[in-house]
Amino acid sequence: MSDDDFTLGPLPDFGDHFTKEDFASIVESGAIVNSDGVAYYATATHETSIEFLPSDFKQGKNRGEFTHVMWYNN
Repeated sequence: MSDDDFTLGPLPDFGDHFTKEDFASIVESGAIVNSDGVAYYATATHETSIEFLPSDFKQGKNRGEFTHVMWYNN
């Protein structure tokens, strides 16, 4: 499945739901790194099936149409 063929689902009762700005600050501080878990783009109310690495996000490679991130620690 390509990133353009994503699905949306309701936010789960687990994981951490961040605004992209908050997530960017946490990644920039080094508190979250690639090996810590997995991230998915999200909205205020839904999670997408688009997975990404914190290092990609830190390098400015992010999808502008999404306002939030769902983060799952390993």
